[in-house]
Amino acid sequence: MMLSLLGSLKLKDPRVFVPGAALCYLLLVRALRYRRRDGLIKEFKRRHGSYDRDALSKMTIEEAWSIGKQLTEQEFPTIFLISMFVALFKVRLSIHLSPCR
Repeated sequence: MMLSLLGSLKLKDPRVFVPGAALCYLLLVRALRYRRRDGLIKEFKRRHGSYDRDALSKMTIEEAWSIGKQLTEQEFPTIFLISMFVALFKVRLSIHLSPCR
């Protein structure tokens, strides 16, 4: 019964393939994103013994910076690179156009 139903579906049909591919992509992205988050939490627990408010309040600046850097580079790479380019371009432009050299 199930094989005959699957056989009647044409996987090359865009009405079947596109939603199926989109669903698979979303599930993969979700699994990888939560795996990375869980890895960060596991590393924090290993260093500090727990993952609660008191342990988070004792986080060093370097640890917070590392987490922020990982999130910006992994979650928003294009926006991160464009903002870096714009910031560096503005600094360089202001140096070249400054009246006092």
